[in-house]
Amino acid sequence: MNVRNIRFMFFLGFLVLGTSPLWAHPHIWISSTAEVEVKNGVVKGYWATWTFDEMFSTVMTGFPHHSDGTFSSSTQRAIMEQDFNNLRNYQYFCWVYWNGHKLHIPRVDRFETWLVDGGTRAVYRFFVSIDRKIHPGDELTLAMYDDSYYTQILWAKKDPVKIDGADARVVFRPNDSRAYYGGFVIPVEAHIYWR
Repeated sequence: MNVRNIRFMFFLGFLVLGTSPLWAHPHIWISSTAEVEVKNGVVKGYWATWTFDEMFSTVMTGFPHHSDGTFSSSTQRAIMEQDFNNLRNYQYFCWVYWNGHKLHIPRVDRFETWLVDGGTRAVYRFFVSIDRKIHPGDELTLAMYDDSYYTQILWAKKDPVKIDGADARVVFRPNDSRAYYGGFVIPVEAHIYWR
């Protein structure tokens, strides 16, 4: 085989393997929390809060912002329309199960964003509606992940899940049956058991 053919085979191999999802890797890292809201025995939903890595956050610092890291309402709307709304095609990376049945997330509400850590890290916060009446023994399962593995979303180390308005027990467990990236990445789910 001559050098030209070897180069062509290398190029062809790169095109085939280099574009494979198995060669993907995260470009964005997020630390996430969930604050579940319960009112009158009904799970209204939860506030998802994502804190981004410094690299991705540099995109956000390009938007006009105040010295305290806040954005004007018009800038927040622009960020939502330009950067956030596309996530509806991926259920906002929010996986929600009620008693084992997957809930569809067609939209989220009350999006807001700001900068923290001296303006070096961006935060997204939004509300995911659930609207389910609690019965003893019911289970709510939450996970936040991007199964294309472009974004890695991990539960925050401190207070990853809070429950407001009800008594519940939270257990974190990896779920092998929802593994992705060729089975190498296993999402960790928060299982909330109502008492």
